[in-house]
Amino acid sequence: MKSKLGEAIRKQRKKAGMSIEELAKKTKIHRTYISKIENQGFIPSDKLLERIVKELNAPSLVKIYLSEKHAAILDRIKKK
Repeated sequence: MKSKLGEAIRKQRKKAGMSIEELAKKTKIHRTYISKIENQGFIPSDKLLERIVKELNAPSLVKIYLSEKHAAILDRIKKK
């Protein structure tokens, strides 16, 4: 399932003219994990997101991240 965060990261990465491989090298995050964030809705840890935000110079990603993380927590609570 795609996420707004994944779509926003992809958009910012392309805007910066970077491939997934280039972003992976610069952030020291494996390219397949970045792909999973962009395409499968994986939510990265705070530290990984920080590296992505810094490299892409895209602080707006933090707001999307917090919104999706909050929604995931609420979903887990509702299932209990």
